[in-house]
Amino acid sequence: MKADPGYTYLVVSLDIENDGYDSFTTNPLRFCAIVNKVKYDAGFYYPQKDELKMVDLLDGGKISGKIALEIPEDVLSAGYQLGYRLGTWEPYNIKWVENNLS
Repeated sequence: MKADPGYTYLVVSLDIENDGYDSFTTNPLRFCAIVNKVKYDAGFYYPQKDELKMVDLLDGGKISGKIALEIPEDVLSAGYQLGYRLGTWEPYNIKWVENNLS
């Protein structure tokens, strides 16, 4: 897929672990990226075999995968913040840890 003019795809590798909840759903479409105070929702799955799968992680469960988001090209200079939309009924405390290891 090609990004719209002025946009690019941000591909993010994620390692998700459920630490203390009965169950946590990993839905790639709930992720978003915030760039210059504008929220961009994930619009499609990463088109590879290592895409993040939608699963229910039980307590102690772990999963890894990638998501892709279409964002403005100026993200390299503006930076971004990754987010996850929770439902009002979901009491999860999400801890974000950045890992720059390649």
